Amino acid sequence: MKTLPGISGRGAVTMKILFLQLPLLDHAGGYLYGNVEYGPAAVAGYLRRHFGGACAVSLTPQAVSCFGSDRLLERYVLAEKPDLVGFTCYLWNIERTLCIAGRLKEAGIETVVLGGPEIEQSSWALGEKRTADLFVSGEGEWFFREYFSAAGIGRHIRQVNGNRFVRQPDDALIPAHSIAEPLTGRMIGPGLDGTAYLELVRGCPHRCSYCFYSKRARRVRELPFDTLLEAMRLYPDAKELYILSPAFEKSRAFRERLRALEDNNPGIALHTEMRAGGIDDAAASLMYRAGFRGLEVGLQTLTPGALKIAGRTGNPEEELLGMEALKKAGISLKIGIIPGLPGDTPEEFIAAVDELIRRGFAEEIELYPLMVLPGTAVREYCDTQGYLYQEKPPYYFRSGGGFFFSDLAGIMDYVESETGYSGRVPSLPDFTAGEGGLFSKGVRFNGGRPDSWDCGRYAAAIETGIFSFHIELPGPEDAYRGLPRLLSGLPDEGLFNIILYCDEILDEAGIRRILERHDADCFYRRLHFFDSWDRGLRFRVHQVFTDGRRAARALELYSMVGPILRVDGTGGAPGPRDPGGPDILVAAGAYRKIGATLRKKYGGAIESVAFESEADQEAFFRDTGTDYVRLPYSFRIENR
Repeated sequence: MKTLPGISGRGAVTMKILFLQLPLLDHAGGYLYGNVEYGPAAVAGYLRRHFGGACAVSLTPQAVSCFGSDRLLERYVLAEKPDLVGFTCYLWNIERTLCIAGRLKEAGIETVVLGGPEIEQSSWALGEKRTADLFVSGEGEWFFREYFSAAGIGRHIRQVNGNRFVRQPDDALIPAHSIAEPLTGRMIGPGLDGTAYLELVRGCPHRCSYCFYSKRARRVRELPFDTLLEAMRLYPDAKELYILSPAFEKSRAFRERLRALEDNNPGIALHTEMRAGGIDDAAASLMYRAGFRGLEVGLQTLTPGALKIAGRTGNPEEELLGMEALKKAGISLKIGIIPGLPGDTPEEFIAAVDELIRRGFAEEIELYPLMVLPGTAVREYCDTQGYLYQEKPPYYFRSGGGFFFSDLAGIMDYVESETGYSGRVPSLPDFTAGEGGLFSKGVRFNGGRPDSWDCGRYAAAIETGIFSFHIELPGPEDAYRGLPRLLSGLPDEGLFNIILYCDEILDEAGIRRILERHDADCFYRRLHFFDSWDRGLRFRVHQVFTDGRRAARALELYSMVGPILRVDGTGGAPGPRDPGGPDILVAAGAYRKIGATLRKKYGGAIESVAFESEADQEAFFRDTGTDYVRLPYSFRIENR
């Protein structure tokens, strides 16, 4: 490992450090904009501040980290020739990260370090020998301080299943004044969607049994409040400022700070997390005047025994009253609830849902499956009680304490039916493409040519983590013969959209059998543990029709293949929106012909409309008053 000047007598060395954080993937790419590299940016800022020119530190460009395929990411890292690559690991990216890290080591990268929330001694990642140099549990700033110290990091290393594991001591927290806040330090700015993030607090005053937010931090470190005011001065045009503080109401001089925000906020919508207990009408009104337009308030359940086991202190009735005050003030709430907590029962949890609905919170409810995270008290409890949960991420609770799979799935269905909330994200692929785009995100070929199904033809073209095959299908038999060849050699990582252009009805059972042969355990499969089997497939199949009657017929017959009706304006506008009708693909240039009708019939169902032209898509979003994110780069679909 390379060292800094004067540490080991080997002379001055400028170490090149590259940070990389991978996103959560879904077939429509809905989570990509949420891959905010705040943690790596904070560590990079710390290194620049405290180690000056001895380190050349960089973050992987967002276009690469968010959208790149594994092979493209590897090519980028190798071309950069860093001495050390630091990965930020979450439960949704750890498997992909381990694969990339292993291949980088094999390719000659000197030092690969994995840190982040998922790195814990009892995590799945450390369950067997991995190809990486160090696994770090703790703050990145602390790790690099020790790494570059005269004593070195070696004194903190211990072996865990053949892996070199480093754990930050409980009493070695980085002081608040050493933290290099990256937003005000201009290491990062607002994201592509206009949202800026700022960590105002490290640690959490609460000790909920299911949460690992604070890890071993026994105290809360709060950055100066002026940091928040400075962020608003630097980015007055930010659409939203998300204050990373798990208990904002616990901030020192809470109401005085709200008044300061009221006086200094240039019009930025603020968002944070808090508990609502103790918030009255006056405080809620003050929060609104300060700029708060969204809050996450974790309620979890109303069952007293479950709240006690979870370490949730406070009065649930006061929480409900506080939430009523906040909603009345005009603040949008996200009320998190978790079925399956120890001490709860299906009946009591349903009663809590009903109480929220009765109080007018149906649209604010957000249900999250219980994750039995490594290192948490709830995992210890589940282990001692013999509860079942997934051994690999996302560690979903499966059964125990009176809950069975059928209860958990039934609760999710009940919440969706009673509130309209669904954790299922829209699955329409992105059909837009740019000339000479940055990376290839899809290929288009004629499925009537047998050799066109050879997956080896497309290995070099797969440059994005979510990749689409647009296949002109002369007849269904071509798909039955070709799909096995295409799927057999695709990479084990990434998600794929198979889009078949054909007006004939397919044998969906035959397509299903082909997909079953290529299904395998992966994070995406486990993430959809409570969904139907096809929702967890890495290969999502759609069929594009030009005949509306056949598209409607396919919708009646299919349960797995997604029918999409392509409209180009020559046959008039699409018919009346049927809640159970097929999704719509608007041909390039057709929006100017059918825009008014499209807005009228699909303005409340934008997730059911896709576009071939990004300009048309942006116009539709704008005309329906929907936020639209235009990327500063485009991606291409190659014709083969």
